[in-house]
Amino acid sequence: MAAADRRPDLSFFARFDSAEARFVLESEDAYRLTAERIAMFLASLKYTIEARWARVVADAMLAFTMASIYAKDPMNADLAAEVENIRRHLGRKGVRKKKAKKGERAE
Repeated sequence: MAAADRRPDLSFFARFDSAEARFVLESEDAYRLTAERIAMFLASLKYTIEARWARVVADAMLAFTMASIYAKDPMNADLAAEVENIRRHLGRKGVRKKKAKKGERAE
């Protein structure tokens, strides 16, 4: 910047605007601070969305678990059908059996 200001007669300095260069240098910190604050806001927003989803999913899983328990009663056959429908949509096949280790029988 100083060389361009001292030697305006040199043609290769003609495209260089030293006043704009000074403005960019002076405003760099302000832009960086703004960018950091925007990044913090974005992280906070993503966290809020994930936290809300986590609450909804936890409540849904609890409701599904309770419905599965109540569905075992023959009086709740309609609920059992709903639970099976939900289980099919989730891709769940029911209670998993433990795999037998080598040399042991599966129960």
